[in-house]
Amino acid sequence: DAVKAQGFNTVRVPVSWGNHTTGDNFTIDSKWLARVKEVVDYCIDNDMYVILNIHHDTSTQYYYPSSTYKTQSVKFVKSIWTQVAKYFKDYDQHLVFETLNEPRLVGTGDEWWFPVNNPNSAVLDSISVINTLNQTAVDVNGTAEFTNNLKNEVDYLYSTIKSHFIDKGIPAIIGETSASNKNNAAERVKWAQYYMGKSAEYGVPCMLWDNNVFNGSDKGECHGHLNRSTLGWYDKTFVDAVIKYGKKEQIPEKLTPPASVTNCTARH
Repeated sequence: DAVKAQGFNTVRVPVSWGNHTTGDNFTIDSKWLARVKEVVDYCIDNDMYVILNIHHDTSTQYYYPSSTYKTQSVKFVKSIWTQVAKYFKDYDQHLVFETLNEPRLVGTGDEWWFPVNNPNSAVLDSISVINTLNQTAVDVNGTAEFTNNLKNEVDYLYSTIKSHFIDKGIPAIIGETSASNKNNAAERVKWAQYYMGKSAEYGVPCMLWDNNVFNGSDKGECHGHLNRSTLGWYDKTFVDAVIKYGKKEQIPEKLTPPASVTNCTARH
């Protein structure tokens, strides 16, 4: 309460998980999860943002950013974030996940510093493993379902655009939007119905993002729609839904477009 009263709007909660896990699958103690939630809720109830992370778990017992410990490290990071993401799945954008705090080569001469223009092989190896661990965390915090929570995010996006721009007579477009292919065709159609429906409702035109990747390894970046070779659509049902539910979108007639238009980006 004192932090909020002072004018801060965000609290970072550093959490050590490892000492509160059991078994080869790193199962988090339920009482520890409940305690973390209690602290998070102190902030959420004060209309603040919260950053929650993996903190102080850089060790050979839990995760260590080198190829020697890569298999165990991936298992630990995946297990922790899978459990935490599931536990806090109903929270909105006020709760932010920070994948790793200060991953480093603990106990070596390269722990805190290395020649940035000439890193040695151990550092290069560590960088590669850290990238893998970060991607592992991102992959398990993602979703393949178009949930009510995501609907709330869409509502928030459009209401914010309306209050900041449309209501002031300023046209706006969403310059990039799409739902990534995660082998979830039906859920992506639900997204198109809702998202493009809001586009039509608010009079905010959307540009469908197409990066020419339909089945990539990064499931958060599979936004390919048009097959450039065949000129067919990878996901015609999805694209049909985009057209059907977004066809009424237009810049409201009462507005005169200025020389420049506000451009927003949103992808799922």
